[in-house]
Amino acid sequence: MSDINLVGESIEFEQLLNENFIDTMVRGEYLIPDTHPDVMKILMIEARPFIVNTEVMQDKVYLEGQVEYNILYFAKEEDKLAVNSISYNDKFNSQVDIDGAEHRMICEADCEVEHINASIINERKVSVDGIFKIKCTLYENKRIDMVKDIDSSDDVQMQKQSAYMDKIIGNMNTEINGKATVQVSGEKPELGKILNIYSILHKKDIKIMEGRIQCSTFCKINVMYKASESADVCMLEDDIYVSDEFDMENVSPNMHAISEFYANTAEYSIREDETGERRLLDIEVPINVNIKVLAKENIDIIEDAYSPNMTMELNKEKQELVLMLGENNTETIVKDNIYLDSEDLMPSQILNTTGKIFILDKKIIENKILVEGVIRCEVIYRGNDENNSISAISGELPFNTSIEIAGIKIDMMAKLKSSIESIDADIEANTLAVKAVINTSCRVYYKSIREFLVDVKCTEDEQPKKKSSITIYVVQPGDNIWSISKKYYITQEELIKINDMEPNGEIKPGEKLLIPGRAIM
Repeated sequence: MSDINLVGESIEFEQLLNENFIDTMVRGEYLIPDTHPDVMKILMIEARPFIVNTEVMQDKVYLEGQVEYNILYFAKEEDKLAVNSISYNDKFNSQVDIDGAEHRMICEADCEVEHINASIINERKVSVDGIFKIKCTLYENKRIDMVKDIDSSDDVQMQKQSAYMDKIIGNMNTEINGKATVQVSGEKPELGKILNIYSILHKKDIKIMEGRIQCSTFCKINVMYKASESADVCMLEDDIYVSDEFDMENVSPNMHAISEFYANTAEYSIREDETGERRLLDIEVPINVNIKVLAKENIDIIEDAYSPNMTMELNKEKQELVLMLGENNTETIVKDNIYLDSEDLMPSQILNTTGKIFILDKKIIENKILVEGVIRCEVIYRGNDENNSISAISGELPFNTSIEIAGIKIDMMAKLKSSIESIDADIEANTLAVKAVINTSCRVYYKSIREFLVDVKCTEDEQPKKKSSITIYVVQPGDNIWSISKKYYITQEELIKINDMEPNGEIKPGEKLLIPGRAIM
């Protein structure tokens, strides 16, 4: 019996397993510190939740998170209402059921505010209740041991097919810091108390170089502050460019990156300028960046094999793979008006506009995915009454967009992510005209069943004996050079040579071919 030597290869890769989401209720009561005045009326509340820990268990994921609340409220100061702010930190936990989840799987978790509300219990205590939507995506590390080549003293014919798989080259969780010094102009009052700092990351970019990664983004900051010697509320703004480079082994420009940017709570300090006035604000915004670098790895899979001189038994295993088809993104301009009710204070000046995106529906059609969503925005403005009172109003801006991805089909999986690049509001008659620019990205995955050759054995079965020197074979539908050569236990080279064919030539049904020696009658 002939000896064969199998050349093996192990393929290790990460693939999408499953995802699910859950709504988590949060509720808490919080005391007003002695350093703050009594609460008379809630203006608005902002919640910033984030996941700090995940633990994957059998068919479920346990999550722990933290949330920072910033409440703007009215307090009575010198016989009139003035805006103040208070911040609280709290913890929450939740559990998401995901079929197929197992320990040591990789979990990506996102948390967004579905609903949040603050109410007054008494002048020294407030309550907060809300709903956080938590989404978990699970990835599994897979390993496939396959035969990539067969070495034998006898002639072994192999039919191989090239396949591409996304191989994880590197993961990185890092932090970049945006720093700026904002100077208050002479037309505005000196800095008293910082009420809130809003930040929007835009023009986010990852550049891959040889052995290095460059992360960059712009961070637009809007600062709401109270004047030092009055109850006036003013705004400052700046747009900071943040960039940094990091080493990452084995990466090169022909690879691509999947990234997430997240702006943490800004840190600040107030300084005096050269005249001794509090007009300098030093701001630092820590930005978390999660990066995953992938490369398209070409692997040759042995689909079939035989030998003209021995009988071989091929052992194959089927594997279900989840492969990435492609990714793309699009920018969309969203415009709409928020209408004020008769009891609302009419605006005279817009102070700040914020928004959050919620994707409500997605629909896959041929080569395109349709996205439907809404931007829930809040506008803080100065009223046109005699006291120039501060007020806030919320509204929803519906939007539709589409992302083109060649080859996408209805049975594939689409992962969407949408973020606000910019959002502003203007006074338009008795309405607030809001304009936002949003960026929506999409990655598409599909399932594929592939067979991998895992073992080859030589059997003692004898090959059919030659009964004629030449056979004339009439090509049948579905035949090709490989199938005919394998059927008659000859090499493809022999079949091509005796019939004077081109090496990559095609054969057509009804065509007659000469089969040399060892033919089956």
